[in-house]
Amino acid sequence: MCDVTFLVGKDKTPVYGLKSVIAARSSVLCDLILNRQRQYYTGKSSSSRASKMWKFLRFDKKKKPAKAKIGRMSTSTKLEIPVSHFDENVFRKLVFFLHLGHVTVTQDTLIGLLCAASEFKVADLSRACWEFLDRSLSLGHLTGIVQPAEQYRKHPAYQSITEKVQSSERSQKST
Repeated sequence: MCDVTFLVGKDKTPVYGLKSVIAARSSVLCDLILNRQRQYYTGKSSSSRASKMWKFLRFDKKKKPAKAKIGRMSTSTKLEIPVSHFDENVFRKLVFFLHLGHVTVTQDTLIGLLCAASEFKVADLSRACWEFLDRSLSLGHLTGIVQPAEQYRKHPAYQSITEKVQSSERSQKST
C-alpha cells in the first residue's frame, strides 16, 4: 500500500508512507517527493517546483517505467528518499502525524519533532510541540528536554527552543 520509503538516519531505517497524504500535509515534502519522482522518470533533477509538477504530470511513453502486474506494486516504482539528518523515531512520528493528525510527544522526541515540523513546514505539529514545551516548562520539567537533542544542535529551530528553556530556567530561579 505504501508508495514512498524514507531511508532515515545513519542506518537508513525504512519509514513507509503514502505520497499523496504526505505531499498534501507538507509543501516541503511534496517538493522532495516530486523532485525524486522526476529523477526516477527522467534521470535529472530540477530546482523549480513548476518544472517538477510539469514533468510529474506530463505523459511520456519513452520515459515511463514498465507497468507492474495488476494487484502488485513493483518495487522499482516505489520511491526511496534518504533523510539522514533525523532520528528514525522522530521521523516515524512525523510521518505518523502527517497520516493520522496526532502524535505522542515526549521529552525525548520534542526537539527533534520541533525541528522536523520547522524544516518540513508542518504548522499543526509545531503548534502541538510548542504547547507541550510550554506545559513542561510551567510544571518545571526542564531536565529531560534539551539533553536528548544533541544531533539537532545545528538546526535553526534548536536555538529558539533552547532560548525558551533557558529563559524559563532563569525565571524559575528568580522566584
